[in-house]
Amino acid sequence: MADLPRGRRRRAVVALASLAGVGIAPAAGNAAGGQCSAIQTAPGGWTATAPPATPSAPALPAPAAPPASSAIVMTAVVGQDPSVMLATDGVAVFRTTDGGCNWQTTFTVGPSDYYNEGGAAVAYFVSNFATSHDSRPANKQDVYLALTPNPVNAFTLATLFGAAPPELIEVSHDGGQTFTSVTPKPTMANPFVPQCLSAPYYFVAPPTDAKTLYLMCAGGVAQAAVQHRATGESWVTYRSTDGGVTWTVLALPASPPNPTLVNWLVPGTQRNELWLAGHWESNQTYYLSVWHSHDGGTTWTRLQVDPTPVPSSGAVHDVELALDTSPGRGFGQLAVYTVEGIYLTSDAGKHWLRQRPVKFTNGSRVPTAAFFLHHNLHVLFAGQIDC
Repeated sequence: MADLPRGRRRRAVVALASLAGVGIAPAAGNAAGGQCSAIQTAPGGWTATAPPATPSAPALPAPAAPPASSAIVMTAVVGQDPSVMLATDGVAVFRTTDGGCNWQTTFTVGPSDYYNEGGAAVAYFVSNFATSHDSRPANKQDVYLALTPNPVNAFTLATLFGAAPPELIEVSHDGGQTFTSVTPKPTMANPFVPQCLSAPYYFVAPPTDAKTLYLMCAGGVAQAAVQHRATGESWVTYRSTDGGVTWTVLALPASPPNPTLVNWLVPGTQRNELWLAGHWESNQTYYLSVWHSHDGGTTWTRLQVDPTPVPSSGAVHDVELALDTSPGRGFGQLAVYTVEGIYLTSDAGKHWLRQRPVKFTNGSRVPTAAFFLHHNLHVLFAGQIDC
């Protein structure tokens, strides 16, 4: 944007627009309803409640002790009951069944959760949740924790040995009430164990199969070389079909400009179905495309979203997906959203309909998130408003 005249300021905002309706969606109400004294109401209809205090970090040999932490770094709803949630500060996992009024500590990183290589102990912290949000009751849901090594020590090991420590996995079969360690058992057919230098930027359990996991992270130099020899590609995802016991490495047909995108790769509504979004290049010409897999990412079919080429600069823009997973007339709708436009298909990518652009009187906005609610597509736009 052009520089503003002196005396004017910019204020960052996020706008919510419904492409299936008219105007801007209203703000959400007070979800907690004042049901307990621990919940505080903030302007705008938001509520806040504090989880329990952080447990003491486990005693590990220096410098393996994880950094002191008190902030919540990850949350997740368990199943389809929004009152049952998990939260973690990296050391402990907290669980609530009443929307945040009361919390219980259900997991704490223990003294055994470290990796030793050449005399250097590496502490772990809880970095990711994965839960499939299927139709089972909350106390029957499978929940996975990804435990990631301390970044400082992980990079030291990667420098010295060219390999990152293994990612540790914990699993709960009762909706996050209790957790047990998953022991990896590599085989000749599945010789890989995920090794990560930092928190995975993709860790998902699809709702169609709670034993399937997809994991992507930055690994060590030696590991990246092995993956490249195995797949012929540098951009891969780990896949487990037995809850993290064994893993395969799958080559992906496209890579995102921003590896931290969470909706670039999404599980479909059928078992082993995956959707992936990005740009396809042919003779230095780029096209907005999606790739579709029915076998868990072993093979892919490319579907061109728009026959009009995009400028080469457009290939560096984020492309993300939203999928309608609610039973009913809109089940299986897929939306692709990017700065170049928003497209919708209701027949698995055979036909695409470009949605009407949302006009803002004070400048353009970039779509940053999208979701389906009652089979209507809602899109979040973010930008700067002059004021």
